[in-house]
Amino acid sequence: MAEHELESRMKGVRISNERQRDLQAQPAQRALPASQINPRAPDLDGLMQQYRQMRPERNNEDDHVDDDNDDLITIENPSDSHEARRKQTLNPNSSRAREYRAMEPPAAPAPKDGSVSSNPSRNEMVQGYLALCPFKLIQVYPYKYVGRNNQGKVGAWFKTNLFNQRSWEMYYIHDPYMRRDPLILVPTTQLEDFLTAANSELHTNLAIPGGENGERFNVTFGGSPRPRFMGHASSDETYRELKDRLGNSMDDTIGIDAKSLQFFKDKIDGIYNSFKPSKKNPANQHLKMVNRQKSHGQVIKRVQRYLGLRQRTAYAAFSGASDNAWSAVLPSPFPMELRVRFVCVDVEAYERDSNMITEIGLAILDTDDIEEVPPGQHGENWFSFIHAHHIRISEHRGIVNREFVQGCPDAFDFGKSEFIPIKDVARRVGSLIGDSNSSDKSPVVMVGHDTITDLKYLQKVGYNVWRLPQFLDEVDTKAMFQRVQCSGDGRALRFVCSELGIPGRNFHNAGNDAVYTLRAMVAMAVKKKVGGPQTESEKWSSTAPEVKLDEWSDGELDDGGGALKSVEPVIQPPRQTQDSYTPQRW
Repeated sequence: MAEHELESRMKGVRISNERQRDLQAQPAQRALPASQINPRAPDLDGLMQQYRQMRPERNNEDDHVDDDNDDLITIENPSDSHEARRKQTLNPNSSRAREYRAMEPPAAPAPKDGSVSSNPSRNEMVQGYLALCPFKLIQVYPYKYVGRNNQGKVGAWFKTNLFNQRSWEMYYIHDPYMRRDPLILVPTTQLEDFLTAANSELHTNLAIPGGENGERFNVTFGGSPRPRFMGHASSDETYRELKDRLGNSMDDTIGIDAKSLQFFKDKIDGIYNSFKPSKKNPANQHLKMVNRQKSHGQVIKRVQRYLGLRQRTAYAAFSGASDNAWSAVLPSPFPMELRVRFVCVDVEAYERDSNMITEIGLAILDTDDIEEVPPGQHGENWFSFIHAHHIRISEHRGIVNREFVQGCPDAFDFGKSEFIPIKDVARRVGSLIGDSNSSDKSPVVMVGHDTITDLKYLQKVGYNVWRLPQFLDEVDTKAMFQRVQCSGDGRALRFVCSELGIPGRNFHNAGNDAVYTLRAMVAMAVKKKVGGPQTESEKWSSTAPEVKLDEWSDGELDDGGGALKSVEPVIQPPRQTQDSYTPQRW
C-alpha cells in the first residue's frame, strides 16, 4: 500500500472513530476502543504500525507545521469560547476543571526511596509522579518573581550560571495546536537546587513562590500524553542541539476522547502562558529606564550650554575656547548658546477643582544679562538677575488651599502681586512670555518643576505656549534633580531647595515657587560644572549609594543633544466669558 494512501486511510479512520466516540461514549467515561464502537472499523493500531515502518522520523522543522489539522475532530459547544474554557481550567475550583480532573487517571505513586528520576532513555515518557517546571519559566524568574532592586544582579547570575557546571534533565512535549515551539520542562527539584546555589552566592532568599504562582513551578502529568525525555543539557549549545533533534508527536494524542483532549490543550495553554512575556518586556523596560535616566542628564547639559558652561561637542575642536582654568569666580568660559530667555512658570489651582486657577507665577532670566557675570560657587551671583511676577485671578482672590497643601497667596516675597480679571490673564501672560506682538524674539526655554503640568494649566486660562514661534526647549527641574541624586524618585521643590542649599520660605505661592525653581535650575547646572558634593546629603554621607553611572550618562561624549519640547496636548478648553481674550494663532 502506498504511503499517501495509507496516510489517507488513517485520517479517515481517525475522523470516523472520533465521531463515533463523541456520539456513543458516556461523558464521564474514557472512550472505548474503536473496534467496540464500530466493529466494522479498520484496525487503527495496525495501520499506525505500518505507517511508522514506511515513514522515516521527521525532523524538527516538520514538527512545527501541522499539515494535517483535520485528523482530529472535537465536538464543542459553540457558545463556550476557548478563552473562557482556558480561564475556567486555570481555576482549580471551577466545575469544568473538576470534571476534567475526574477523567484524568491518577498519577503513578512516587518511588519510596524519594528519588525523582532515574536514567530515562530518549523519548521515554516521564513518570506521572515527577513534578516538572517549564524551563522558560526559570529563565524569566528574575523578572517575574524578584523585586526591582535585586532584578539586575539576580538576572545576571541566572544568565551566567544557568549551565555553569550544571546539567539539566530535560523533557519535551509538543504543542497540540502545532503553532508554538515544543514545551521544555525540567524536574522542579533541579530548580530548587539552582535557587539554593543562587542564595548561597548572592545572599538572597529566592524560592518557588506559594499559592497559585507556585503551581506553575510544579506541573505533573498523570494521564496521557506525557512529556518525553529529551536529554541532559549542560550548555546552551547542547540545549539547542537537543531541541533540534526532537522527534515527532504523531501518536501523542491518539486514543484520547474529545473532552480529555480539550483538557490537555487547555492545560498546555496554561503552562505556555505561565512564562508568556508581559507587554512590558523586562529587557525593553530596562532599556527605556536607562534612556529616561540619561535624558535627565541631557537636560542639565543643555542648560549648561545655554548658560555658557558647556559647548557643543562638535565645536570643541574649532572654537578655541577652553574651560581648563575656569572657576566659578570667572564669567562663563563659553558663549551662551542662542542667547535664550529662561521663563519659569508655576501655577496654583484650587485643590478641590483643578480647573479653577488662582495664581500664576513667572520668573524670567535673560542670559544677555549675565554674560559677563561670574556665577559663583552655587550660581548665587545670577539669582539677582531673575525678574519675578505674581498674577492673582481677581475672581478667585478669596480661594486659598488649606487641606492638602498650605497656600499663601498673600506672601509673595519678590515684588508686588497683580490682581487681574480672568478674561485678561492670557493677554498679561503673553506680554511676559511672548506673543505675536512681542518685540523680543529671543528663543524661550520654558522651565518648571514638572513642567508639562504647569504648561497645561496655562492652556486653561487661554494661553497656549506651543503656539509661540520662539518656544525652543523645556527644562524640568524635577528630572534634573533625579539626575543629581541618581534616583528614580521625583522630589518636592521644598526638598530640592533644601538639598541644594537654597534658602526658601512661603512655598506654594506661585510667584515664590517660580523663583525658587529657576534658582534650583541655575544651581544644579553650576554645581555639576564645578564638581564636588552636589547636595547637602552628600556632604555628610560617609557612604555613596551604589549607582551604575553608565546608566545615567554617556559622559563627555554627550553634550545634551538638541532642544526637546513636549507635544501640544489636547485638553478641554476652559469656560470663557463672551469678551474673554483668545490668544492669536501663530
